[in-house]
Amino acid sequence: MLFFTIFAVFLAKRYRLFRFSMYLWLSVAIIGLIWEVLLFTSGLRHYSFLSSAELMYHAIPEGGPGLIIMAIFADYVGIIDLSDYKEEK
Repeated sequence: MLFFTIFAVFLAKRYRLFRFSMYLWLSVAIIGLIWEVLLFTSGLRHYSFLSSAELMYHAIPEGGPGLIIMAIFADYVGIIDLSDYKEEK
């Protein structure tokens, strides 16, 4: 997951979509955090190490990098247009 995250950040910087990508990542991390907290408090998820650290580990890197790469790829092939969100050089 670490290499996937590094690749997503590299693509975001390369295509000048870093701030937009961080907003995507933040929104996905919040959704993932809510999901993980609900699973943990209902007893459907059990952590074997330090619960708060493992909860953050599952919430933050799971959805963000994939969503960033998917959005950049969709912009690259022309499915969506992210030109309004690109930073100036």
